[in-house]
Amino acid sequence: MSHFRIRSNKICLLGSLLFAFLFEVSFGGTGDWTTYTNMNYINEVLLKGNQLWCATTGGVAILDINEGTFAKLTNVSGLGGNHLYSLAIDSAGSFWLGAQNGTLTKYMPEENWWRVYNFFDRDGGRLQIKDVTADGDQLWIATDVGVSLFLICKHGGEIKETYRRLGENMKGEEEVNTIHLVGEKIWVGAIEGVATADKNDPNLLDFSRWISFTKESSPGLDNDSVYCITDIDGDIVIGTAKGVFKFNPFDSIWQSLGLENRIINDLKYFNQKLYAASNAGIYVHEDQTWNKLPTGGLLSSYFKSMTIDEDGILRVGTAGKVISVYDGSEWENYLIDGPPANLFFDMEIDDKGNLWCAHEVYGASVFHGVGWTSLSSVPEISGRRINAVEKDRHNTLWFSSWGGGVIKY
Repeated sequence: MSHFRIRSNKICLLGSLLFAFLFEVSFGGTGDWTTYTNMNYINEVLLKGNQLWCATTGGVAILDINEGTFAKLTNVSGLGGNHLYSLAIDSAGSFWLGAQNGTLTKYMPEENWWRVYNFFDRDGGRLQIKDVTADGDQLWIATDVGVSLFLICKHGGEIKETYRRLGENMKGEEEVNTIHLVGEKIWVGAIEGVATADKNDPNLLDFSRWISFTKESSPGLDNDSVYCITDIDGDIVIGTAKGVFKFNPFDSIWQSLGLENRIINDLKYFNQKLYAASNAGIYVHEDQTWNKLPTGGLLSSYFKSMTIDEDGILRVGTAGKVISVYDGSEWENYLIDGPPANLFFDMEIDDKGNLWCAHEVYGASVFHGVGWTSLSSVPEISGRRINAVEKDRHNTLWFSSWGGGVIKY
């Protein structure tokens, strides 16, 4: 039986006052429990050596890029939450994982050591950790109320400050989706605008120290729902709900680079080319022209996050299907075994020990003990909202659905 240690921190955000209550819990082993989740909705990917780390809505999936096999980390491994939005790696090699339920998890793989920080707002509600960006011995953390500066080494990890209003043009307590550092500047992409400041400014709690841009206040910025930020040799480029925009620092005007009919979820600049991961494929910008990569062989073209290695190999996480890898000529897909969804309405075990599950809008599935099979290929079940499953005395399975009758299987 393996052993690991979790340390959990509770952090309360009260305006600019922050209190941390620390408690440590030791656990026996992970062999007692297993959490089965769907990990094919991938919010962020990160390449570390020969491993592709994936923050998914069901935990962490780690793809060995040489073997094509997966390792998984979930709440029973030590994660504070399974529904992950983001991950980052700091200068010491520790992983940081931000979750929907307000937990920030620190993981040190070599020691199998975990520490969980719980983020609560001043009203006691849990914050959503949308993005984590490592910066030396500190982290910049995007939440649904702003940006927090987290000190890794101080008192075992604590928030120094939380910035709730990011400039005159921002309303305050904006939901922040992404953070990008370039030089001494921090750039923040929010649900209704983009903001920047000197990251070393000791007075960032003063909103006037931030410069913000919104659709109403900024010429050329036709959409201000910002999902990703990168830079081209220091020049800022943002991906929005309606295309890509580039910032001109000399006149503070934004220029559209196109893709106005696409949701841009990630941007990467590599080898003089700008790559955009969108809800309708991967686009490459070169010589002022966008070209779409081939889609043949893909199981999904709704892309959420991507990495590009030094050989130009593209690895992309999709919204609900697989990890897809493009080597410059063709795509290869890697499906992560698991249930079709993380929504379970009912379960039944048949006489052979198989576990049958109802997933409502996601149909039904069966677990054979070593792998999961979706029943989406069964015509009577496909497209129906399965809410219950029962077996009769003859070991026949019966599925009920909302408005679709009862199915005998």
